[in-house]
Amino acid sequence: MLTHISLHVPVMLTQRPSSVLPYLLEQGHKVLNVDLVPFPDPKADIYTLKADLTQSGQAFNALTSHFNMAGYEEKSLPQAPDVVIHFAAYPRNMIVPDNETFQA
Repeated sequence: MLTHISLHVPVMLTQRPSSVLPYLLEQGHKVLNVDLVPFPDPKADIYTLKADLTQSGQAFNALTSHFNMAGYEEKSLPQAPDVVIHFAAYPRNMIVPDNETFQA
């Protein structure tokens, strides 16, 4: 179940259900989709950073990436997202070591 996020904050998602990202954009959030394949709706204004989150370096870099190409026009460096919504693998951390969490 998706609950309302009260602040308009940068959100990074992994392994997304296709209805969640458009909803977050409608609510005014800045969204980055991190996946191995692009978002399935080409009409949606959702940038996909293609990354293999089983690779720790790619996972780290995704957390410090621009959210779209327009980010290069900004005067500030990219910041880590305020929220990460991870729809795949283990439901939370501390079940297995971090490297296993990202590998599943």
